[in-house]
Amino acid sequence: MAFGLLSDRAFAGGRRIVLFIAGIGSALCSLAMAGIGPGSSPWLLAALALTFGFVGIGWNGVQHTLMAELAGARTAGTAVGLGLAVSSLGVTLGPPAFGWLVERVGGYRLPWVSLAASMGLALVLLGFVREGRRADR
Repeated sequence: MAFGLLSDRAFAGGRRIVLFIAGIGSALCSLAMAGIGPGSSPWLLAALALTFGFVGIGWNGVQHTLMAELAGARTAGTAVGLGLAVSSLGVTLGPPAFGWLVERVGGYRLPWVSLAASMGLALVLLGFVREGRRADR
């Protein structure tokens, strides 16, 4: 809800900028997780988990809105459905892949850095998305 308000109010309906903010925040949180050691403060871990949860999950509504707006009224349902399918695939395959990588390399640093790198790639791809101008923005 917060990212939707940010998109509508602070960025005049701009969706991409909010997705960039969430993506950069997620990548930074992943890198922070890569740098945390076993002796880290529980307060630091809690603050990082809260921040990561906010930026890592709070963007979904904005993503669906952007997909619907880009697709137009006739194909919005198909676009959002496809987006949900792809997102669900990532949510399903990501955690086991992360765990496999943890076991393979014997630690958490590389998996967290890999997650940050994948977010970086997603941000590059998002850079190619062009939002249309709307009279209602």
